[in-house]
Amino acid sequence: MKLDNLRTFIAKTVLQEVGRAFTAAELSHDARLFLQVRQGMTEAIDTTGYPDFIDPEKRRSIEDEEDFIENALGDLGPQADRYLEIITSEAYKKACDRAAHYLGITVDQLHQRFPNLHTAMGLLMNTAQSVEELEKNSKQQLEQMAKDVVLNLPENKHIKRLVEEGRVILDVQLAPPDLRQGVTDNDLNRPMRNGMTVQENLDAQVASTLMGETEGKLRRMFANFIAQGDAINKFFLHNQVSEELAAIDPTLPNKYGLLSATSLLMNYWMPNHPFTRDFVRNFAVGSEQVIPSGQNYILKVRGRNFVLLIHELVKAINDYLSMDVASQEELDTEKLSDEMKQFMVGPGIDMRLRQMIPVEKIELLPYIKKLILRLPIDQLKALFMQGGQSQAIMQRVIRTAEQQARGRGEQ
Repeated sequence: MKLDNLRTFIAKTVLQEVGRAFTAAELSHDARLFLQVRQGMTEAIDTTGYPDFIDPEKRRSIEDEEDFIENALGDLGPQADRYLEIITSEAYKKACDRAAHYLGITVDQLHQRFPNLHTAMGLLMNTAQSVEELEKNSKQQLEQMAKDVVLNLPENKHIKRLVEEGRVILDVQLAPPDLRQGVTDNDLNRPMRNGMTVQENLDAQVASTLMGETEGKLRRMFANFIAQGDAINKFFLHNQVSEELAAIDPTLPNKYGLLSATSLLMNYWMPNHPFTRDFVRNFAVGSEQVIPSGQNYILKVRGRNFVLLIHELVKAINDYLSMDVASQEELDTEKLSDEMKQFMVGPGIDMRLRQMIPVEKIELLPYIKKLILRLPIDQLKALFMQGGQSQAIMQRVIRTAEQQARGRGEQ
């Protein structure tokens, strides 16, 4: 396997399962106890009982986090950042647990197995090379399996119907990504149709949003967080078809798990890198695009392996549901580097959303997502604050979703 292929795999499959809490008043009992125990600690991210593989810059990005989302969501309360650190700590430990599980060792032995970053990269290289060999003669089968495992989820019943009707066309391939439309750090000075550069448009959008003058950027931000969070939280969905994968090769399920878990761990360990065009060209591992085709839509999905194919297909479905919540200008200025923040915040938002939906209503999820992304902005913010108002908003959304589903003969 070429080194650039290894780097490509590492760059995006290293995903963080981190979320954000939105009010101190809504902290769980366990979280409050944790906060009390943590008083006076100098290290905000807690790795007690686990090896500390966290890159210092990435640690600071969590402990000193201060970004657009804080302004977009309003006052998160005095404990908001601390709670983010708690969730980061829990997600990091979960990543360590998964890596130890697939390595067949204890967490205490991780430092022995990975004495430095080079050894972890070596494991990824060997595992990725093995996976590439095992997949090369089963590409069509794996492509179909990726579509099946995603569409057969109860929450995708509506999407599956659209695919069967031909209204949504899935173009899913195990192939290199196509990110020619993505905005890299090299493109920020590129002029756009309105005469402003990409960076000038970005600055204007953020300023306007913070002053409450535009809603598109906020809606798209929420949509991206939900899409990334959904995809990351399904990062181990391949376990649902482990028997089919084992029929291709008995070692394949564990290798996917090892590849995913080690990559997830390395997302904390590897230093940040600028998202230049060369970096994206050499490091990109997957892509998805929603393409209008007459009255229908094509979901173009590319991934370098089966795990990534599932990840990108989940993102594509979410993008299909939210494609009209922002202007074309706002879509054209989305930076590829924005995904790093989405990786950290998105999983928590996705989990909070699902906690508000009764299990028996999960088939309505596509309708619910479309509806919440089109709520008035004050209601959209209130929904994720998870108070009494949040519950009332979600109940109304679910009732509307049920009406829409019945209108289409789905219930």
